[in-house]
This record gives sequence, structure tokens and C-alpha cells, in this order.
Amino acid sequence: MELPAQVTDDFATLIEELRRHGVESDIRLDDILDEDERRRLIQIYDDRPGDGRDFLRDLLAREVRGRVTSDRRKAEELRQKAEQEKEALSTWKENTQDSDSPLGTTLSWNVTAVRRLLGQTKSKLAREVSSTSRSTIIRVEKGDGARLQVIEALAGAMEIPPKLLLLTSTEIGVLLEALQPTDPMQELLRGILDQQNDAATFVRHLMADGRLKAETLQTVGDVLAIINDRYESRPAQAGAAIGWTQGLPPRRRPDVTDNVTRDLIAAAVAGWWGHEVDDVGAQM
Repeated sequence: MELPAQVTDDFATLIEELRRHGVESDIRLDDILDEDERRRLIQIYDDRPGDGRDFLRDLLAREVRGRVTSDRRKAEELRQKAEQEKEALSTWKENTQDSDSPLGTTLSWNVTAVRRLLGQTKSKLAREVSSTSRSTIIRVEKGDGARLQVIEALAGAMEIPPKLLLLTSTEIGVLLEALQPTDPMQELLRGILDQQNDAATFVRHLMADGRLKAETLQTVGDVLAIINDRYESRPAQAGAAIGWTQGLPPRRRPDVTDNVTRDLIAAAVAGWWGHEVDDVGAQM
């Protein structure tokens, strides 16, 4: 059933009205019409053309309401998944804090984050470090600590500066304060904070299967690389994964209350520092 030409013109006018009210829409005419409504619309335009646009407006409003409801439902599902992952991460961190050594806890979080970023198993990592066994890596990731030689060997196998594996949340907070005055870091933080809903939602989509899953850790670095290409390097990607895991201390940037956005800031700072440390080392 072919629609009258006026239907298309009126529909385009209604879409433009939505845009003027700040609603960008990709809704097509076919999206709001089933067969019965199509027949009814043709009849209205034949009998009472003046009522046609009102009928179209009602159908369009129904579609918009449906999509908004669907988006809210998806957003709520993402929020719930994020909360679940936050609880899971807290449990994991608590389980690594049995050791009396702060160094052991730091190594546990950081080695695990980088290993998963690289998609490596404990056995594969051990094979790449001739002086380290799988059982040693298990102990490290449980929070038992490690000798300096082991830390250096692990970092070498991961192709990152050893200092990265010792980076703590407190140090990330100090680095944030030190880096914020620089123009590149200001631009980077604006990219996270000014578009935090987009960035945070994008990362949340991948958190459902695990906050420390390789895909999520890789995406954190990729989100940052969109803003600044230094995050394409291995040390920067590893630093971002470590920053994402460590997070910001509570006293740093208390104005940012969204946890995912706070962790993106920590990832940005640690990734920036990882790149800088590696770059300085390469020049020495």
C-alpha cells in the first residue's frame, strides 16, 4: 500500500521538530507503522488530511517513549552489572590482603592486571621468564611478594618498566596532582570528564564478564588512545590497566563521584606515567 506523498513530508517535519527540541532521531517511517496503522493512515489522509500529522505525531511519540524506556532499562542493567563487578573486585582485593606486605598486595594487583591485559596464562608467563616457575607467579598473585630479580624478570617478559609493577594507588594520586597543570594532561582529563557518560558507558559494556578480563583492560587503553596516541604503546597500555585496577585514592578528585570515571582517570595517569618512564629509559 503506497502512502500519500504528504505523509513523507509531514513525517520529515515531525523529525525536524524533534531535532529542534534536542532529540536526534534515526527513526524511520517504517519503524512506527504496522500494516493496520498503515491502512488507517492512508484512510485518514484520504478523508481528513488535516488530522494526518497528529496521527503521525502520536505514533512517533509512542516510538520515542518505547526507545527511551528501553535505553533506561539497558542503563539500569549496566549499572547493576557495574555494581556486581565492583563487589567482585573488592572481594578479590580483600583476598589478596592477607599478607602483611604492602608490596605483596601491590604486586598481586599489578601483575594480575598486566598478565590479563596481555591475555597470558600463568604457565605461559612462567615459560617466558626462565628464572620463574608457575608456582612463583601464583604466590605473587596471591600477595606473597617477590624478590627484586623476580620483579625485573616479570617486567622484562611483559616488556614494561619494572617500576610499573610497583605503582600504588597513593602514587597515582600524587602523579595526578603533579601532571594536572600540563596542557596534554588537561586535554586528556577533559576528554574523560567532558564525555564521561560516553567513555564510562563504553567501558561498562565490557565489564559484565569480569573487570579484569583482557577485553575490558584492553578497551580501557583503547578509550584513552582515542584521546592521545601515547596510549598505544605497551607500557602505556599496561600502566592504564594497572591504574584501572588500583583506582584513585578517595581524597583525590572527590568532585568525580562516578567510580568508573574515577578509575578511567587513574588509568590515564598511570598509563601516561608508564609511557614517560619507558621513554626516559629508552633514551638512557
